[in-house]
Amino acid sequence: MFPAHTKTQKSDLQKMFANDIKKRCHGIFQALFKKHNGDLNKISKCLPRIVDRVIKCYSGGCGEGCRWSVTLCKGGKKTSWWHKSVGLRAHNLEPGDLKLNQKYKVILKSLLGMVLSISALNKMKLTTTTNKCESVNRTISVSLPKNKTYSGNAKSRALSICYELTMG
Repeated sequence: MFPAHTKTQKSDLQKMFANDIKKRCHGIFQALFKKHNGDLNKISKCLPRIVDRVIKCYSGGCGEGCRWSVTLCKGGKKTSWWHKSVGLRAHNLEPGDLKLNQKYKVILKSLLGMVLSISALNKMKLTTTTNKCESVNRTISVSLPKNKTYSGNAKSRALSICYELTMG
């Protein structure tokens, strides 16, 4: 699939491709939420077509399909995802350099299906993640360690930490 001569080059290309897929999927969701104003019904109708078009784009066949859908690729020489992606440009990859046979297309479709599916959309409704909750819990556990007892001011300490996190 990857045009590499050594194992380390192939490993570097695989890491870059994984990061590229992650960034592209994140950008697609951001563009969909912006285009449809967060309407989950409209977004869920677009997702199945987008997966097929992203696979076609990585295969080197981006053109009409990419131009009219939200795949972050407009199909042209300067407006294609191949030109916009930092990782693909850093490794001097051009459209068609990735040799996707049927086996790789199925694997890529299953990977994209995990991220760009209706079930994934329902899990991340309104583009919120648990990172905010995790950061608040981490900060509270640092400021209120379990090995110390705070009789009267534990609640106010926790609230001041939350306020500090939200206001900066």
